Amino acid sequence: AVGCQLGRTTALLANITTASGFVLGVDMHRELNGKSGKASSYRCHATPAAAGLDPSRVHLALVDPWDTLALLSAVNARAIDVLAIDVNSLLGNDLMLTALSLARQLSRVLPGLRCVLLKSRSVAKVERQLVLPEAFAAEEG
Repeated sequence: AVGCQLGRTTALLANITTASGFVLGVDMHRELNGKSGKASSYRCHATPAAAGLDPSRVHLALVDPWDTLALLSAVNARAIDVLAIDVNSLLGNDLMLTALSLARQLSRVLPGLRCVLLKSRSVAKVERQLVLPEAFAAEEG
């Protein structure tokens, strides 16, 4: 779960993972509770146990997801079949292209990957703005 830290998405993934599976939360290094020391949604928990998650099944890696070698080291040769990317942690004017580029890069280095989930309000907004071919044909008909 790239950019999902040890929050709700990681917990949801842990709840649906089989007993032999694991969840790897990946986040870029950030201070706990933000730079100001005030509560924030970023890295509220330092460890899986502090987040109420089973540390034998949930791990946290503080790496840059663009650093493929560091990410592969964190994966530690485990099979990854579902990848969740919280796009809100990515910055830039080309958020959609950045998210798709990261998903493509990671799908190429994680051979067992079956599914990539992009978690983002921005991506959901763009999706709602897309016109499906059936809808377009119905408008012209």
